Amino acid sequence: MGGAAILQPTAREAWSATIKAIDVLQSGKSEMGYMYEVAICNVVISTLVTGFETYCKTRFIELEREGENPNTDNLVSRFFSAWEREANLPSKVQDEAKAEQKTFLEKLALTKINFQNYEDCKRAYNLAYGIKFGELHLKSEVLALLQRLIVYRHRIIHVSPLLGTLNQPSLPSEKPVMSNAKLAEDAKQCFVTFMDALHGATLQLGQ
Repeated sequence: MGGAAILQPTAREAWSATIKAIDVLQSGKSEMGYMYEVAICNVVISTLVTGFETYCKTRFIELEREGENPNTDNLVSRFFSAWEREANLPSKVQDEAKAEQKTFLEKLALTKINFQNYEDCKRAYNLAYGIKFGELHLKSEVLALLQRLIVYRHRIIHVSPLLGTLNQPSLPSEKPVMSNAKLAEDAKQCFVTFMDALHGATLQLGQ
């Protein structure tokens, strides 16, 4: 109000709030039985993936503000097509960033990098800061589950929030993945484990 700056939560604060909100959801009860369990699980998965996107994008920008020097040349090579580079689009984006009082990296994070896409997010952190998701000392099962949950979130949003079987397109070649309380808890623990590892890696930069 009155022209005062509005302080946005840090990436870590926003992620902590996401987990607290999920804990509240999981504490609820209903007489709707399994349907309620399905709905809560699917909301939890959707919220976790949104929280993942928010954290990764915000932290990506924060690192530059904290003094880390991102390799934007690498990002340009990956996130602009050959045609866009030939058309000098990166320079145009850089000019837009200056006009908006943003850094080039911030503009890229907001417009060119899809942080809800696991591969884009993984490449962005590696190319800009040298952080490799595969070297976060996590079990391969954690990374595999995280990627599947992102796919499940897409089906929940675009098919139905009441999906009871989340891997329907892959049946019968794999076992059904049922939307239930156990999956919701497994999903939460998977994302928490990943986020703790990624945040820890960002804190090690420059040391």
